[in-house]
Amino acid sequence: MSDQAVPEEINILALPEREPSNEFRGDAMRGIAAALARLRPARIKLDDLATNVQAFTRQMEKVLLETPAKLGDFEFAEFEVSAALSAKGGLSICGLAGAEAGAQGGLKFVFKRRTHA
Repeated sequence: MSDQAVPEEINILALPEREPSNEFRGDAMRGIAAALARLRPARIKLDDLATNVQAFTRQMEKVLLETPAKLGDFEFAEFEVSAALSAKGGLSICGLAGAEAGAQGGLKFVFKRRTHA
């Protein structure tokens, strides 16, 4: 790694803090462009983001530990979830009325089941 200091904050796009969540949902139902139009630049502390990512992944671990390895004739090998960031660095699972999560940004987590040889 270089000798340059890592900035202590990171730029993100987030919903305005005081906006009721149902307004964003209404925009999402009208289309992803309307939902994305509400996003505003924000800066969050890396320490806050790191803490929230750790908490989020522990929550996902709890969900995954309860997930069976096999589903009928199918094998459950991978779990993908996208998370939106709040202006304070909080994480919440994304889902916009059938839109692909990758189209809305945020963080993407892919959990793959270990294969024991």
